[in-house]
Amino acid sequence: MFAVDIPDVPPQYAPVVIAQAGGAKQSAAKTDRILSVCQLIENPPMMPGGSAVNSMSPILALRNYFKVQEKRIVEGPSTATVLENPKHGELKDQGTSVLRHGTLVDTGERRYSYLAAPSYLGKDRSVLLVEMGGMRIKVVYSYHVVDVVEGNEDLCPSPRVRRIAFSP
Repeated sequence: MFAVDIPDVPPQYAPVVIAQAGGAKQSAAKTDRILSVCQLIENPPMMPGGSAVNSMSPILALRNYFKVQEKRIVEGPSTATVLENPKHGELKDQGTSVLRHGTLVDTGERRYSYLAAPSYLGKDRSVLLVEMGGMRIKVVYSYHVVDVVEGNEDLCPSPRVRRIAFSP
């Protein structure tokens, strides 16, 4: 609250005070794109810690999106931050290492597993912020939690990664 100390004078002699508030910084919230990713999730998962079906890599999904949809390669270091957790399950951080040909390789690309609440079937979502190639991209994951993925592929039509908004 802004308070002004004005001397006790008649109104016609009161000083005029003009104040202007500074604009709020919006750079922290600005994103270059908002993309949606549709993903089928099995519940219960095939393996206790989550199966490949329940795994996701937002950075890999975006690299593929840029390659296929925008016809360009986005390289360089990338980060992924969870902005909103799912309501009917949890995102389990799987780190950045993957097993390739029997060797553990650090890709630098953060991966997650979605583990639905026991016996939950239905829709859920989470939101992540990916910073890559000098861009800030909000990624909205839409999950369809099903008992078996096979036969439910129509819940996530192709392409599974779509642009929702673009800020030049």
